[in-house]
Amino acid sequence: MEHEASILPDYKFLMWVQMGIFLLTYVALRMFVFKPYLNLVQAREAKTDGLKDQAHEQKLKGEEYRQNYESKMLEGRREINAWVDGQKRLVADKQKAVLVTARDQAAKELNQIRTENEGALDKARIELSPMVGEFSSELVSKLVGHKVKLGKAGGDPVVPRARESAVQT
Repeated sequence: MEHEASILPDYKFLMWVQMGIFLLTYVALRMFVFKPYLNLVQAREAKTDGLKDQAHEQKLKGEEYRQNYESKMLEGRREINAWVDGQKRLVADKQKAVLVTARDQAAKELNQIRTENEGALDKARIELSPMVGEFSSELVSKLVGHKVKLGKAGGDPVVPRARESAVQT
C-alpha cells in the first residue's frame, strides 16, 4: 500500500512552522513578560539591598546617637553630682558657721548668767551672814530638843542658865 503524498503534510515544513511559532512566541514573551518581570525582580532586589544598606546605616547612626546620649547623660550626672556636692559643702559650711555663732552666743549668755548668779550669791551671803547665828541656834535647838543660843558666826554657843544646870548634871 502506497500512501498518497498529498494527504500527509510535509513534516519538515511543519517542523519549521512550529519552530517559527515557538521563536515568535518566545520573542514576544521575552519582550512583554520575561524582561519586565526580570527588571522588576532586579529593581526589587536593588531596592531591598538599598533599604538593607539604609537600615544598616540607620542602625549604626542610632548606635552612635545612643553612645553620644549615654556619654552626655554621664557627663550631666557628673556635673549634677559635682553641683550637689558643692551645695552640700556650702550647707555644711553654713551649718558650721551657724553652730559656731550659736555656741559663742550661748557661751556669752552663760557667762553673763554665771556672773549675775555669782553677784546675786555674794549679795545673798552678805545679806544672810548676820542671820547665820540665829538660824544655827534654831536648827541646833530643834535637833537637841531644848533652846540653844549660839553667838555670832565662829563664836561659842550660848546656853541659857536654867538649862545649864540641867545639861551639866
